[in-house]
Amino acid sequence: MDNLFKSSGLLEGLEEAREKFQLTEEMMEYLYNLGRRATGNIVRSLEPEVRRIVRKEMARESEVEKCRRSLVIQDPESWLEAEKATAGFNLADRVTAAINKATNGMVAVTEAFVMRASRAEGPSGASRAGGPPPAVHVTFASGGQKGCWYQVLAAMHRMGGKEAEKARRIYCRDSFPKDKLAAAKELAAKGLALKKKGAITSYRVKAQGPGCIPVL
Repeated sequence: MDNLFKSSGLLEGLEEAREKFQLTEEMMEYLYNLGRRATGNIVRSLEPEVRRIVRKEMARESEVEKCRRSLVIQDPESWLEAEKATAGFNLADRVTAAINKATNGMVAVTEAFVMRASRAEGPSGASRAGGPPPAVHVTFASGGQKGCWYQVLAAMHRMGGKEAEKARRIYCRDSFPKDKLAAAKELAAKGLALKKKGAITSYRVKAQGPGCIPVL
């Protein structure tokens, strides 16, 4: 508070007032204390709003940091059909086990949970009961490990045979902060429309840069 009071310019103003109005030391002390109290009142009135803004910004930074190392695996059930050893377990746990198996333990999944995919984002349209197929949100220990997962998928495609067939059943998209979801969905719909027209064979909405900006 003292630093704010000193940087406000009030001290310089008091010195000008001393010279202009010939103020006594008692008057100067009174005005000085009055200025400090006023500054303190302003600071205390702003504290709740400042705390709210700081908490909001910290939460947003945390969300963006998590998105940088996360992705969504959509409609993973067809990929998991061959994973008989984990049959009966939760879908998110099965995906975690399958990722560990495919990467030979090169990555660590720190969180996985089941979510619902958007029709525009999904590779296979509606599933049973007419709704979109389930999806699993996966968070890796680092952004580098997320990149390693994509490298493993590319290697599976290059191997051909059963591995390539398995990789073709794994449809991934990047994770986006809440304030970027609408833009990501619009780009996904655009990509799907281009694919249906035959203009492209595949597409991906990528989270680009530190802010996870959606790019088609």
